[in-house]
Amino acid sequence: MKKRGKICYILFAVLEVLILAGSYILDYFTRKKMGMARYVSYKNHAWEEKYPIRNLTNTMVLLLLLLTVLVLFLFCIKRKKATKFMFVRISVMIVLTVIYAWFTITSSREIQRSYYFVSALYGLAAGIQIIRTGTGVIRIENKK
Repeated sequence: MKKRGKICYILFAVLEVLILAGSYILDYFTRKKMGMARYVSYKNHAWEEKYPIRNLTNTMVLLLLLLTVLVLFLFCIKRKKATKFMFVRISVMIVLTVIYAWFTITSSREIQRSYYFVSALYGLAAGIQIIRTGTGVIRIENKK
């Protein structure tokens, strides 16, 4: 079970890196290639007509912030039993959540065409990190 857990942890870490790299690549090609810019503009318009995008983004920011605070609270309870590596995981979780919240709140479709795509990818990466860190914090007592 221990080996499978490490493999899953590494796979999710690689997935996070790929998601963050994908968001950069998507933004880069949206700025440099007209075809990609047109497609992103079309999808933005279609999503705005179909869904309440601003409410969804605000809800997701609030949800991820609440989950981060919950994991931090659990970590504070168990911090005496935590390893140094858990402190790194907590730090990465906080940084990714802050980046997502900052980007989602300060940017908009008018400022950045790929805003909806990049915001969703940042949120996905932050969510994966919150889940990884949360499961690690929950397992702290079982290890010691």
